[in-house]
Amino acid sequence: MFSLDFLYSLIWYGYLIGFLFFAVSAYFLLRFRAKRGAAIFFLFAGYVLYGLAVITTAYGYYQHVEYFGLLVLDLSPIFYVASQVSRLFYFEELTGILLQYLVSYTARLFFKWNITFMLVAVADLFLFAFTEESFIQKRKYLIPFGVVTASLVVFFFLFWDPLINWAAVMFLSLATYVILGYFSFKAMRLAKKRSYKYGFAMIVSSNIFLSLFFVFMTVDRLTGRWTPFLFVAWTILFLASILAFVGYTTPPWFKKLFKET
Repeated sequence: MFSLDFLYSLIWYGYLIGFLFFAVSAYFLLRFRAKRGAAIFFLFAGYVLYGLAVITTAYGYYQHVEYFGLLVLDLSPIFYVASQVSRLFYFEELTGILLQYLVSYTARLFFKWNITFMLVAVADLFLFAFTEESFIQKRKYLIPFGVVTASLVVFFFLFWDPLINWAAVMFLSLATYVILGYFSFKAMRLAKKRSYKYGFAMIVSSNIFLSLFFVFMTVDRLTGRWTPFLFVAWTILFLASILAFVGYTTPPWFKKLFKET
């Protein structure tokens, strides 16, 4: 097990990775404003949600470490004010009781990582939409995938078993990454320019790394939580975001490596 100080450092590491995903998504937004392509928008939306998912995951860990199981959201002014109002009116009005329940329920969504699972599921939907738009060029599979995603979001909102929820979102994500990795691999083999070929290879590698993230997070959970595997998982996620950025954007400096302009 790590020391408590190191656990806090690891949580901040998670926040850093989340903001890195935001930085990648910001670049996609700039590309979307310039070209107005649906595929770029799907990438932007997916990576924004992945960034939010990483941050909410880190915050859920913070709750566990800081409060040892207490459902408190004192870092959020909105929830703090709401909790104080609910205390004032708890014994006087029914609205106070409902408000306190709402605050506790919202806090529990963070504490149990249900918010994270919802964000990842919707992000997977956008990533699948990107795959269809870019490679399949038919949206006939998007509605069934969307129905599965919506069903999981409702499930995560109502049920609290972390293992079942984790398994559900993991299988959905792995299916998404395998599909995108498969089509990216086919595109890599067909690409003529070396920069594009290696760009698609980085996209494939990014999906492999995202899959490995789930593997190491699962190993961490099975071995008692807060193990070195958690640090490995965060680092893999960090590398996945870098590979995705280079692979999807093929920046000028990357093309210069292959003497292409």
